[in-house]
Amino acid sequence: MISLYSPKQIKIATFFAGPLAAAYLLHQAFKGIGKNTLAKQTLWGSILLSVVVILLLPYLPEKMPSTVIPMLYLVPVALLLQKQYLSKDEITASEHFYFESNWRVAFVCICSILVFYSLAFTVVKLNRDSNSIAEQLSDNINKAELTLDPTLFTHTQAIKDPDGAGVIWDFYVPDNRVNDFIQTPKPELQKFAVQLLGKSFLQNITDYDVYIIVRFKNQQNNIVTKVVLSPTVVRSLWLPK
Repeated sequence: MISLYSPKQIKIATFFAGPLAAAYLLHQAFKGIGKNTLAKQTLWGSILLSVVVILLLPYLPEKMPSTVIPMLYLVPVALLLQKQYLSKDEITASEHFYFESNWRVAFVCICSILVFYSLAFTVVKLNRDSNSIAEQLSDNINKAELTLDPTLFTHTQAIKDPDGAGVIWDFYVPDNRVNDFIQTPKPELQKFAVQLLGKSFLQNITDYDVYIIVRFKNQQNNIVTKVVLSPTVVRSLWLPK
């Protein structure tokens, strides 16, 4: 006889232990009833979903209800079980199957929770570190006494990018010099920004994997052109000794 997880066991484990638990239980469930192709598809699909959820965690609103994410992956699992799996009554009536113990389900849940939250904690921690560095970097740029050509720029300002772990750095250009920046190749603008930044600023970009979006604006606050100083760009233009 073949042991199977009941639909209820799988759904409860999915809700409380997440997509990694669903990945294992669905794989074993469909493999047990001979649907090997579906077993592989659900395994990799659930693992992919786990990765997506973990990567999105740092960007989710803090006040989001705690049941929203579990419901997002529970609903497709429940529909899949309804269409492709055996019901509890069918398993009970069969002479070929018996139910796996709840202790086994609990063990799977505990292992899944430990792995999932360990990965999630690492991703959130790394993202928060990068965000704090970006916040600090924007403050330091604003406080730095940068030497700007008054014929090219009226003023400059940096803010933390609200959409990522980076800085948005704006340079305001006099109207009579706007065309000069439109015609200047972007690699030249990147070199200008790198040369203007000090060693400590550049070190932060490369060490903490943050970026700077450099925007050149006219006096009406419209973007004329922009470039990105990513860690890769900085390393190619500035190599620390």
